[in-house]
Amino acid sequence: MKTFTAEAMAELQTHSFPGNVRELQNFLLRCVLLARDEGEISLAEVREAHASLLAGAASAAIDAPDNAEADQGGLKEMVSKAEINILARCFRRFHGNQAEMALALGVPRRTLSRKLARYGICAGDESITETEREEV
Repeated sequence: MKTFTAEAMAELQTHSFPGNVRELQNFLLRCVLLARDEGEISLAEVREAHASLLAGAASAAIDAPDNAEADQGGLKEMVSKAEINILARCFRRFHGNQAEMALALGVPRRTLSRKLARYGICAGDESITETEREEV
């Protein structure tokens, strides 16, 4: 189980999470997935997760179609791509262990299994990239 260093915890307390508890959960999950060490999550890793979150939001706003209805997928397609990216990273991180993945992602194992099957992410696919899964 990962823990946060004192500095990282202090940094977390300075952030506002205006969305709700879900926003905080998603941010903490991002910290866990981006962390390089198996033990503690450092201040640098918290800042990296925050920067990637901001960059992702800015990128999504820039890449969002002006007319979502005119785009074949719109928001649904963007959410699917984000979900594939998260699942693929988690799959690689936990070497396909669905019990550990479900725990880290905070979802029931059955839900995780269905999502992995829907996107074609399966055992032996530890080298999955977002580009490869976009075709699914």
